Amino acid sequence: MVAFDRPVGAPADTAELNYVCALHQTTCDNSRPSASISAVDIQCFLTSRYGLQVSIDVITRVILQSLAWTPSTINTSNNTTKAIDEHQQGVIVEDETEQMDQMELLTILLIPCLCKAQRMATGRPLPQHVREPAASVLPMVCQIIQDDVHFLQEGGSGGAHRNQSKHKHGAPPPRLTAAWIQSVLRAYGEEDLAADDDLVTAMLQLVSGAGSTQVRARHEYFTPRAFGQALTADVLHKYDPADETRYSTAWQDAVDALTLREHFQSLTSSQSHNNNSIDLHCNPQQLDVTVLDTTARSEDEELSSPLPNNSNSNNNNVSFRRVFTAPSIDLTAETYRSKSLLVVLFIGVMLNYIAYIASTGVRAYDAMYCDELIRGDSWISNAGALACATGNSVLWWSLTFLGLSVYGIILGGLGSLGNSPDNTRPFLPLAGAVFAFLAILLPIVSAETKDEGTLATGPRFLRILAIFPLLYVLVMHLLHFTSSSMDSQCEATLILQPLQDEQNLKSATHFKINRLVDNALAIHDSTDAASEQIVMSRFGHALHAFSKFHETERVGGFFWTWEQIWDGSINRQEGVWYSARFLAANVAQYVVALGVLVGGSLLTQASRDGLDLDTVAKWLYQVLDSVLVAEEGEDTTGLTCSQISSKDASEFLTDVCPSWPECNTNRNVELLCGLLDMKMLAEALLPSEEYMLTVPVALGAIAAFLTAFLLALSYLPSVTSTTLKLRSGVLPTLNSSKIITYKKDQVMVTLLFGSIFWSCMVASALVGFIIFCILFFFLYERTSFYAQKFFVIIIGALLAVLFRTLIMNLGRQKYFQAFYRTRPASANLYFLALEWANFALTVAFALIRFTKLLAVATLSVGRIDTHILSEDVTFLGPIDMDNAPTMHTRDILIHEAHRHPYIEALGSFYLTKLRYGNKYCTRAGSTWRLIFVYALMPWMQKHRIAGQLEDNKQDVEGGDSSVSVSTFSKARPSRLVAQTNDDLHDENERLRKELTRLRVLMTARHGKNTAETDSLSMYFNDAQKRMALKQNEKDKDDRSRDSKKKKKKVKKDPSPSNNTSGMPAISE
Repeated sequence: MVAFDRPVGAPADTAELNYVCALHQTTCDNSRPSASISAVDIQCFLTSRYGLQVSIDVITRVILQSLAWTPSTINTSNNTTKAIDEHQQGVIVEDETEQMDQMELLTILLIPCLCKAQRMATGRPLPQHVREPAASVLPMVCQIIQDDVHFLQEGGSGGAHRNQSKHKHGAPPPRLTAAWIQSVLRAYGEEDLAADDDLVTAMLQLVSGAGSTQVRARHEYFTPRAFGQALTADVLHKYDPADETRYSTAWQDAVDALTLREHFQSLTSSQSHNNNSIDLHCNPQQLDVTVLDTTARSEDEELSSPLPNNSNSNNNNVSFRRVFTAPSIDLTAETYRSKSLLVVLFIGVMLNYIAYIASTGVRAYDAMYCDELIRGDSWISNAGALACATGNSVLWWSLTFLGLSVYGIILGGLGSLGNSPDNTRPFLPLAGAVFAFLAILLPIVSAETKDEGTLATGPRFLRILAIFPLLYVLVMHLLHFTSSSMDSQCEATLILQPLQDEQNLKSATHFKINRLVDNALAIHDSTDAASEQIVMSRFGHALHAFSKFHETERVGGFFWTWEQIWDGSINRQEGVWYSARFLAANVAQYVVALGVLVGGSLLTQASRDGLDLDTVAKWLYQVLDSVLVAEEGEDTTGLTCSQISSKDASEFLTDVCPSWPECNTNRNVELLCGLLDMKMLAEALLPSEEYMLTVPVALGAIAAFLTAFLLALSYLPSVTSTTLKLRSGVLPTLNSSKIITYKKDQVMVTLLFGSIFWSCMVASALVGFIIFCILFFFLYERTSFYAQKFFVIIIGALLAVLFRTLIMNLGRQKYFQAFYRTRPASANLYFLALEWANFALTVAFALIRFTKLLAVATLSVGRIDTHILSEDVTFLGPIDMDNAPTMHTRDILIHEAHRHPYIEALGSFYLTKLRYGNKYCTRAGSTWRLIFVYALMPWMQKHRIAGQLEDNKQDVEGGDSSVSVSTFSKARPSRLVAQTNDDLHDENERLRKELTRLRVLMTARHGKNTAETDSLSMYFNDAQKRMALKQNEKDKDDRSRDSKKKKKKVKKDPSPSNNTSGMPAISE
């Protein structure tokens, strides 16, 4: 139903990184194909996720300048993002130099994995339950770098076999020198970084320990342990691997874990884990958690982070402001303490609305007096009454909208007070409990004062049912209130269990990062005999193996999803975050199923017990009287027939009517009352057997219940499937125009909860009604005759269709072979016979197709998470005929942008960086990690940004002389983001010339060994295709003129195709 084939391995990881970049980008006009993240993107994320207001200048100096691409001499006053009339226009102009590309983003994500790998390499064990990275990651990447540098130093002539071009394992590692580090950077095309002497010196100091104020091992050779120190020297001292298993939020881990909450200090006398935490051990075999400080900063406050003096900073301190985000009702970032409290509160508010608010509103609408619409009159005659009724309708719906807004804020907002993980004010949960208690009293008071003992069974059931979710909310608030006075460590730990979702998300983050590294290692290990003989460098081999990897796995099905949810792997490994809005809507679907089950049971019982002549006759009195008797706003007799149901029509005519002067004023009352002999009509319409009514009602109720229940069961699998499709690239995001559409109109997600509830109710009611009508048509004595005739026709048509299918299968096997005829004459006669035979049978085709579409549409009314219409028919002009699934996808993307495991890891890095400044993650360390990414995942370089826009434009204009090509990749990977067709055309031409030069150089040096060139050619051709897709179509005249100019140029300057190799001549 929702299963699909998900790509696995390194290609799937690359697609997910593209997806994360698309989520992180905040541009709503167009996406950046380079997958870069700007300072504005980071600023918006910090504000929305953590409530941090950080200036663009601080983000640039503290975060972006610590990455590998930023020049050390950048002038922040000239290059920082400028706000142009921000308060009035809200327009932000971004400098192209202040962006983080995808490879730099990956260097951030790999920090925890590298720190754990280095701890393992140095013999320091990891805390219990922490996921360990592959033990071979540092030795293998270290060897890959040595092989690639050796290949470059040998000029690519180390032999055709890959093992001949790499260092033998017994060979000594190279000496760590500035020149060798520069050769590594140049090998991977980072000419600008290699030319930065200060950067190279800082990189050497990280690995050698020279000039460092910290106690660090000094390494003279490039060994795995030395490489691990270079990768983690600037981050290892600030990284705590125990955070992975700690029941805490990212904010608590990175910034707020400074002091202990006072009410937890008395719970244990054990020595603190570090200066900021204590351990609570309820059952060491089952629970090993660390409780951090949760000191609240609910009010706006100033925070500061010291930064040391350096060349990249103009200030000694940076400051940022944390604002209040109302975490108890934060349905976007999901920062509340207990998700279940908010979900159940939603259900309580919904049931309260259905039970009282809706019924009260209907009665208030009826009380607004207007002249009644007269049956039979034209629109013009009813104009006055129609205008009044329309005004009342507008007023009633407006009051309902405003009233529900206030009602939702009072009960849903105030009822969730204190539901924050950082709350330390005991009166807030107590206030939330008071509002929950008042909501519990509302059904009781309403039932006694308004209805005065006349409650119907349905409203009474709903009002009683609404008490239970609100009672749960009351209990949760009382638990939160008493958590500060708990005298048991086990009880205190139970109070912290709502942080399980946070811990699961951190576990999924590390699982996915480890899997990303493992998949990259698998690419390097996937060696076949053919590639061993033709691919010379490890860089080229990895690109070749990556391009050949196309494996998938079947995921996302109904049973697969529930199995993953049951064992918890969907949270601990996939990191799928189910929002409170989704869960509340799903619970509402189960409430609908329960209501349909109860209502269907009551209706079935009523059809059995209440099927008597008098009851049916009284109902017919009321229905037919409203149609036949009441006309033009007056009763013809002044007394409705339903009021005289105890008298026969003959008694009414002979005894009652003669005494009324109104009887004969407007119509022949004798004729009217004679037509209303209800008992005779009831006897005629009443089924003769009880089963004729009870069976359709019972089966219709069962069908309605199954519909609602299956819709509820399939909703979470659908959410999971859509999320995994987005992550794996099955649904494109980065370069897709749909992601721009999804970034707009985010308020549409507020329609989701109500739409899912009412759609489920309508779908189940429609299915139940259709099943009831079909069964009643076949069982009712006055329609069974027509049902029997219809049955005969259907059986005959089915047998004819089966016979036709048999004839078609025989003819297809005898006269046809694929698209060709084996016996043309016989096939023509066969075609002609079937053509006219099918003409009579295809009348059923239209009816069957209509029936199938009607059934699918009926069942799909409740599936607003799934497209019913294809993209070819969903748009009627500018109108989207089925835009409900876009609400579903928008809500997923909103929460993914805040709660994706990689986004969570980036958020932790941003917070840690803001806290420690340049004491954490330096530019030299980021450059070492960039080298790690180049060696382990060379396919990631297609989104690498280097250099500046003007420099690349000069390179394009400079022609062949400005193009520098390294052994493995472009020496200066293009950062050109052209905005015109001419710029894109020039960039394509430059890429083509660069590719041609690469082929020439490789062919001249290695003769027939051109496999690696083909691998790189494929990579560059992919870049050309991506650039070509972004070109806007120009007028046909302009393109024809350009074509003519190119032809003339080719005639004047013929290409050097006369040499024997078929390639341009090479000038030594």
